[in-house]
Amino acid sequence: MTHPGHAAHSAHSPHSAHDADAQHDQVDILDLDAEVLAEHIASITAWLPVKAAPRHIVDLGCGTGAGTLALLTRFPDAHVTAVDTSAGHLNRLREKAEAAGLADHVRTVEADLDGDWPDLGAPELVWASASMHHMADPDRTLRQVHDTLAPGGLFAVVELAGFPRFLPEDAPADRPGLEERCHAAIDHHHAQQVP
Repeated sequence: MTHPGHAAHSAHSPHSAHDADAQHDQVDILDLDAEVLAEHIASITAWLPVKAAPRHIVDLGCGTGAGTLALLTRFPDAHVTAVDTSAGHLNRLREKAEAAGLADHVRTVEADLDGDWPDLGAPELVWASASMHHMADPDRTLRQVHDTLAPGGLFAVVELAGFPRFLPEDAPADRPGLEERCHAAIDHHHAQQVP
């Protein structure tokens, strides 16, 4: 998966220290997102319409593992193959899985899903939370998931229709509507950046 603004630089690039800082910041932001959205993700995993608990799950664009860990909470006997382009995200996921005693249930795969797909086996559940909108060719990705899923498997796509709201509409008192203005600016930015 190619994310806008994630240019690849060699370790000898003059920008590599900046890129490492930016990636570390993104890891922290994804972890914060996971905390804020934990109940939401748990409610979605609880709702998943599966007839039997999946034994093998693939988490596409797993980030730092919010979905992976939520899925293992719901399906504790499953094994998850967590796929992401970022080694930093996958390292954080491995740390979290180990801390939760789930390291034996998580396999990480570093891959760009806009390129050649790695062998992901035949999972009964493929989970893509906040990752499909990053795919350069969503039709190709859907075909690839279809071909990857075990017969009767489920592809769960989770995308936010909008960002969560935290402030009252009348905040701040001297100029109400701050959060609405921020959301409008973010929506405008995303409309220009996301396919």
